[in-house]
Amino acid sequence: MMIAAGATLEDLSLHQDTISVNGVSMQCRVTTEDPAEDFRPDTGTLEVFRAPGGFGIRLDDGPGYPGGTISPYYDSLLMKLICTART
Repeated sequence: MMIAAGATLEDLSLHQDTISVNGVSMQCRVTTEDPAEDFRPDTGTLEVFRAPGGFGIRLDDGPGYPGGTISPYYDSLLMKLICTART
């Protein structure tokens, strides 16, 4: 948070050579865009939805559930899937 607020590594008594990587994360945005329609948002009702789970899996979802309605009036983002693991 301090780095995001503008602090430098030196301000925090940190040095690049002492910072080690101990994990990796990847974020995927799952949308309802239709590539056959020039990636315009698609609409409808979700009939089947199986949410992933497990250690290191985070799901930020919206209408991601069976029966969820995808409206043309909002962002086409269905959910964000964040996967994290140690290296």
